[in-house]
Amino acid sequence: MQRGNPLPSREKEIYNRARHHRLKTAQSDFLAMEWGNEGPRVLLVHGWSGRGTQFFKLIEELLEKKFHVFAINAPAHGDSKQKKTHLFEFVDAIEIMVSQFGQFSLAIGHSLGGMAIFNALERNLSAEKIVIIGSPANIQNVVLDFCDRLQVSHKIGHRIIERIEKNYHMSSEEASTDFLANKYNPPGLIIHDVDDLDIDINNAYDLQERWPNANLVVTEGKGHRKILMDIKVIDTIVGFLQ
Repeated sequence: MQRGNPLPSREKEIYNRARHHRLKTAQSDFLAMEWGNEGPRVLLVHGWSGRGTQFFKLIEELLEKKFHVFAINAPAHGDSKQKKTHLFEFVDAIEIMVSQFGQFSLAIGHSLGGMAIFNALERNLSAEKIVIIGSPANIQNVVLDFCDRLQVSHKIGHRIIERIEKNYHMSSEEASTDFLANKYNPPGLIIHDVDDLDIDINNAYDLQERWPNANLVVTEGKGHRKILMDIKVIDTIVGFLQ
């Protein structure tokens, strides 16, 4: 996974308002951003090729409601010196965030960030409420969808999954959002757009079946990224967190 995209002009104000903390995992460096000084603590985790400031409209609303907000630019994203990363380095970064700043009672993840948050529950994160937006239900879906986009056989996809399991000494199911959501079952909110071309809407339905304590919100016409800037979605998230 290569580093993320350049910072758009619409996100520069919120980026400049943040207090910046340069942190390190055992293998990489990453940027932590912090806004506010009081209220419930919220951690925001972006997905592949994303960045913390993609949540800029949500951050502004959370600050208006007096939340204490944190976000990361994960390893190999933003100005990180690292060139490549993977799911478990996202999880490493979350673990460091908790160790550095204390516990986060609320966590919001977009795309792969949602899966990373659930994997962090296996370590030191103890989020009382979790929101995931456009997130994959499991690792198999991620890999096989990737194969479909490249028009390669699912046999290759299954070999990739086998390699992942061998490298990390665990089953892909145990690291999947749906498995961990069923295991921990925190109060949650699943938000997904029917026109999401990156992560199919069926991931949300699959996840809802395995996560009894979560509500599903389905939107239309927002896609995979514009959904983060939708005011109705933001109001729904803030209302749930409050």
